[in-house]
Amino acid sequence: MNRAADPAGDLLYRSVLVLGTAVLLLNAAGLGPLRDQLWGSHTYAFFPAWVFVIGAAALIAIAAHVMMRGFTLPALTLPKWAGHALRALGAAAFFWLARIRHALLGDANSLSQNLPNGEHFHPDSPLTLLAHQVFYRLTRALFAHVRFEPGTFWNADAATAFATVGLGSAICGGLFALVAWALAGEMLAARPQAGASADPKSEPLRWLLFLVLMGQGYALLFCGYVENYTYLLFTMAAYLWLALRHLRGGALFWPGLALMFAVAWHLMAAILGPSFLVMAWLALARRERRVAAIRDLALLAAALAALLAFLAWVGGGYNLFAHLFQMIHTAGTGEVQQDHVGMFAPEHWRDFLSEQLLIGPLGFLLLVPAAAWVLRGGRWREPAALVLLVAAGLCALMSWVTRDLRLGYGRDWDLFAPYGMVMSVFALYVFASGARAAARLQSSLALAVAVSLFTTLPWIALNTSWDRSFARLKTLPLGRGRTEGVVGYWYGQRKDYANAHAWLDRSLEIYPGNLSSTIISGYFYLQEGKFLDGAKSFYMATRLRPSFMSYRVRLVDALVRAGQPEAAVTEAETLVEKWPTNAQAFAMYGIALHGVGRVDEARAALGGAIQMAPNEVAYRGALANLAIEGGYELTLKTLWQRVAGE
Repeated sequence: MNRAADPAGDLLYRSVLVLGTAVLLLNAAGLGPLRDQLWGSHTYAFFPAWVFVIGAAALIAIAAHVMMRGFTLPALTLPKWAGHALRALGAAAFFWLARIRHALLGDANSLSQNLPNGEHFHPDSPLTLLAHQVFYRLTRALFAHVRFEPGTFWNADAATAFATVGLGSAICGGLFALVAWALAGEMLAARPQAGASADPKSEPLRWLLFLVLMGQGYALLFCGYVENYTYLLFTMAAYLWLALRHLRGGALFWPGLALMFAVAWHLMAAILGPSFLVMAWLALARRERRVAAIRDLALLAAALAALLAFLAWVGGGYNLFAHLFQMIHTAGTGEVQQDHVGMFAPEHWRDFLSEQLLIGPLGFLLLVPAAAWVLRGGRWREPAALVLLVAAGLCALMSWVTRDLRLGYGRDWDLFAPYGMVMSVFALYVFASGARAAARLQSSLALAVAVSLFTTLPWIALNTSWDRSFARLKTLPLGRGRTEGVVGYWYGQRKDYANAHAWLDRSLEIYPGNLSSTIISGYFYLQEGKFLDGAKSFYMATRLRPSFMSYRVRLVDALVRAGQPEAAVTEAETLVEKWPTNAQAFAMYGIALHGVGRVDEARAALGGAIQMAPNEVAYRGALANLAIEGGYELTLKTLWQRVAGE
């Protein structure tokens, strides 16, 4: 067939060649002086040079073969059940064996610490935390004796929780493989040839589409990744698959239900809401589907009411819509931005493109030519293309307008990984359904697989090593002293306090308002027994966040242990003024008063603490020690750590 008669196939072929060349050059640039800037394409820099040489040579060889001879994948004839088992179990096994071995990215560290303490709810991801907690309780016995290198996790309980969440991620990856295969089938079913998805000749195309979907950087979420986006990614993919099925004649109820659960996993899935509204409008506009659509919408309303009631019960009165509107308002007014980075500032371009390379590379970068072709050629009038365009377009827009993240782009890379999957699905659907020459489409997809694996495999391999991942963490341009702060934290976890304070001091030199580095530094000083230095850090923390009483508690603690009861009394007075119903505040105040000889006032303060917490023996012991010579020293030696909450 003449190439001119296959504009979609030709555009895909050229786009993948251009992207492949760009990816190769960017990864090469990431090996050298630009390593600290190209954080989305510098993974090879943390391996021996021969790894990049082999990867680049393989990519160039495949590209040359495709360009000169094309590519043909033989049909794989497997029973349907065997194929599904192979894909699901094979994917889950690979993801588990290649699982991440560190808690350096996202909220993995805090999540693994909090699960053993019973955390089961978060307003941004109400259903996910509950699932993590349930799965933790069901599987923690499997990892009760998990081994970990000191300083890589908070403690043994955190390491166990990390492993349980990781197992859930790998299982979810196996389920995602089933959805990816189904999505590939829907893409081929939309090709001009009727019944293409059932044609044996389309099986190689389906495998290649499947491998492209499985081979993007967002797949790291399934590699034992510990965060709140893995179930979300799987459910958003299920929504897209069920949406395509609906548009070919299926019920509207199923994609609506999938969207409902996706939002319950994490509220950021609400970005798909407009695409569902488009589907509902299209269904209601067709007379022959109107009754079924109304029925499905009624069923969805009932399911939504049940889900909202369940989440309200789990979350103690939680209102999903109220929190969602609050989140939208916060994002819309810019309150979520922690740095005033301009929309077109070089730093934003760098972080946005690095993010897309890391979660792709064939997501946003392939969406651009696909969207241009759909809009120019009029395919946006087709229901499936329109629905996917709305979904992917909004995901791309939200990824672009977000200019800064709480942990910095490099650590919060996972936030937009599900959006990258949506963009990938849209681009692949457009080209797979629009390309006419199957042989040329197969060659283009084979090259797409090679480009994807060239970037994704080292990304996965890098995260199987704590040391390599820590070396990469040191290079991330997170801004505002965040890189230096988190590196200092992990040095301190390994009891390397000299390096910890060197990095933390550098963090505060870069950005004196870095609260995290301030309090981490204070905690490490307390662990070292440098109480006066710790008091200085917590004093700064109370000035940065006056309303956070926990920082003032640590300040009083540090001053008492530093032998500065006079200063401790001053800070404890503020503590009881702002925390008048807290027994710990009054107990610490009373002991500090004892230290300066104000025994009557100490007795009154400790009496107030006992009245609020009558079963706390430490408070009664501190009160009894008021009448003993040397009682203050005895209280510090035997009771203070319990009173201070250590």
